[in-house]
Amino acid sequence: MPKFLRDTSHGSWVLLGTGVTALLSFLFQAILSMTLSDADFGYLSSAMVWGVTGSILMSLGAQNVLLNYVKRQKGNRQDILGVFSHIWMQHMGASALACGLIYVIFPEFGAQIVFIASFAGLLSLFAIIGAGQQAIDHFRGVGTWLILPELAKLFALLVLFIFGVSQPDHIGLLFAVVFLAISLGVFLRCAVPPRRTKTLSYRDVVTTSAPYVLSGVMFMVYHRSPLVVLALVHRPVEAGSLAIIYFFMSALLLLPTAYSQRFLLGRWHSFPLEDFSRFSFELRRQLWKMLLFSLPIGAIIFLFSGDFLQFVYQDRYAAAQTYAPWFASVLVLKSLCIPLQAATSVDDLKWRKTMCICIVAGLTIGAAFLLTPTLGLKGAFLAAVLAESALVVSLAWAAYQRKAGRQIVQTSA
Repeated sequence: MPKFLRDTSHGSWVLLGTGVTALLSFLFQAILSMTLSDADFGYLSSAMVWGVTGSILMSLGAQNVLLNYVKRQKGNRQDILGVFSHIWMQHMGASALACGLIYVIFPEFGAQIVFIASFAGLLSLFAIIGAGQQAIDHFRGVGTWLILPELAKLFALLVLFIFGVSQPDHIGLLFAVVFLAISLGVFLRCAVPPRRTKTLSYRDVVTTSAPYVLSGVMFMVYHRSPLVVLALVHRPVEAGSLAIIYFFMSALLLLPTAYSQRFLLGRWHSFPLEDFSRFSFELRRQLWKMLLFSLPIGAIIFLFSGDFLQFVYQDRYAAAQTYAPWFASVLVLKSLCIPLQAATSVDDLKWRKTMCICIVAGLTIGAAFLLTPTLGLKGAFLAAVLAESALVVSLAWAAYQRKAGRQIVQTSA
């Protein structure tokens, strides 16, 4: 094997794992979008948004909490992973109880709720175990745990084809059974049992993870609220078209997102509060890198995305073919948010970042409910531009606050 792949200090395994993950994720959603009707794909994509949001809540910011306790406070990784394993079991039990109650009270939503809970459980478990690998800089393990959720989704898709299931509710339930079976097997094989004397209590974990969990949930709200709103107001065909645009955009940004979250995050944590010049220089460098990456891709999307979607889907997802070129500007704005979000995840900025994302999420929800029910994808585009522009400005402001923090430190010294 080439030396650069063995050199985990450069995150080569993360790069390799992310590349494979991007390919598998693209393959899963492409097959799903061609197999389901426009409306069914819109509804399932909306349910997956809720599932990812649930996984953020269930994993309780494992990535940042483990980095904080293992790297910064020199804690024992096994002990902390044991605590998270115990928490995951509790969350799965609470999810099962909630699903049972919803199934009894609102049976028409039962299949979707079970799918969302199982999907959230799978993603959160894999995120916890992957975070444990990152806490000890085992990037080969991180790359592996990036790939495994996508393999689980493709396996669920294979089971779907084997059994020939076509009804949307039945698809959700079949996926749920597969995800639950995989989660149980992985948990029994890989989870770390908690010790009698816990290093951290549930309250400790919640207190530490609160800003990360809140910002993660609010990020999903601002990131996908137009899609969810279109599904909620019973415009699933347009929701399917918007899901097509989002999934192509997410696939294109998966590499820089994973690089920022899995590799740069540790670098941001290593910069002392008083060293604002180094922090500022690195942030500017990453922003320029993202522009050099996203501007050419944005130009290609603007010029050719409509024709490409027409070639792939023929007359399906017509709204996506019309509006995909518009979203080139959204992709560029999203790319600028990637290094800004990672940079503002450090301890002294985490609450400012959370406040910024909460404000932007509020703006996006308001714009989505105001614009998308009447304007459809045009409204979704306007809401996305508003959200991304506001997030870039607010996160840049939050990052600049590190300079104010440095001045306070110097004055007190």
